Amino acid sequence: MVKFKALSVKPIMLAMGVGLMASSVSAFSQTDNVAEYEALLAEIADMKLAISHREANLVVQQNRIESLEAQLASVEDVKASVGPMLDKMVATIENEINSDLPFKLDERFPRFQAFQEIVADKAASPIDKIRRGLAIYDIEVGYGQNLEAYAGDHPTEPEKRAQACRENIDSSACAVNEGMREQLALGATIEDLIGLGEVRDGTYLRYGRLALSYMSADGSEALNYDREQGGWVAIAGTRVNEMRRAIRIARGESAPGVVTAPVLVSN
Repeated sequence: MVKFKALSVKPIMLAMGVGLMASSVSAFSQTDNVAEYEALLAEIADMKLAISHREANLVVQQNRIESLEAQLASVEDVKASVGPMLDKMVATIENEINSDLPFKLDERFPRFQAFQEIVADKAASPIDKIRRGLAIYDIEVGYGQNLEAYAGDHPTEPEKRAQACRENIDSSACAVNEGMREQLALGATIEDLIGLGEVRDGTYLRYGRLALSYMSADGSEALNYDREQGGWVAIAGTRVNEMRRAIRIARGESAPGVVTAPVLVSN
C-alpha cells in the first residue's frame, strides 16, 4: 500500500509545478502587453496633439496668406489711383506758383521741376513721389504764415547795385555796408563780393502770401507788387517807413509788432 501511495504522489506534484510555471509565464506576458498597449496609446495621443498643432498652424498660415492677398489687391488699387492723384498734385502746385506773388522763384520752380522729374520716373516708388509732393505742399503752405525779409536783385533791373559799385564804390547807390567794408579791408575786391552774392540790389519783404514789397539797399526806391497789373508800382510816404520797420521786425532787429501790409485793392 505504501508503494502505491508514493507512486501516486509524484505525478500530482509534477503537474502542480508545471501549472504554476505556466501561470507565471502567462502573468508576465499579460503585463508586457499592457505596457506596450499603454505606450502605444500615449504615442497615438502625442501624434494627435502634434497633428492638431500643425492644423492650427496651417489655419494661421492660411489666414496670413489670405490677408496678404487682400493687401496685394489693395496695393494694386492704390497704385491705380496714385497716378491721377500725382498728376493733380503737379497741376495744383504749378498753378499755385504761377498765380502767386513772384517771391523766391529761383527756389520754388527748381523744387517743382525736381518733383515733376520724380513723378515721370517709372523707377521711383509711388511713396517717394507722394512724399515729395506733400513736402512741397508743406513748404508752400508755410509761406502764407510768416513775415519774411530776404536779399535779392531788383525785380525789373537786376544788378543795378553791382554796376553802381563797379563805377564808384563810395556812391550811395553802391551802399557799402560794414560787412562789405571789412571784407574789402581784408583784401577782397568788389568783384569777389559780387561773385559771392554779397552785393544784392535790395531787400524783399513778404507779408505771408498777402503782399510782396521791395526796397533798394540805399533806401531810395520802394516798390510793391500789384497783382492786378502783374507788375511793380512805387510806394512812398509813410508806407516806406512802415516797410522799413517791418523789415527790421522780420530780421529780428526789432521787437515783434503789428505791421501794415501794402495791399492794393482794385476799384
